Amino acid sequence: MKPLSIMNNVEKAKLFAVLFPEQLEEILERIAQAYQYLSLNEDNFRGSRVNGLFTFDFWYGNAEEVNDQIILYGSRLARDSTLFSEKLFKGKHALFTTDCIYKHAKGSTSRKYKQAVELFFG
Repeated sequence: MKPLSIMNNVEKAKLFAVLFPEQLEEILERIAQAYQYLSLNEDNFRGSRVNGLFTFDFWYGNAEEVNDQIILYGSRLARDSTLFSEKLFKGKHALFTTDCIYKHAKGSTSRKYKQAVELFFG
């Protein structure tokens, strides 16, 4: 196995999914909720920047693409670590997905899970 420090986002996500399969359904729900929030508040956010880095249009478009993958593949994403990693962490998708995982981990009571999120995606 490659050292974590030289793995790309897809490789890290696959290993993460193998180590924390019990979190995947909740992560998918968190991503869907984040997309829904952006959709419902689109007019309020239009013209602003997300995290001071990305235009809202870029972020929203990315969120929409990730959400489309969740709709297309559904619960299979939570059962298949390869599918999870390739569909949600390839290219720019990793930006939105990782942000959602960070926010999901903040609400977790598991110290190990929080540390793993920081280790893999921090």
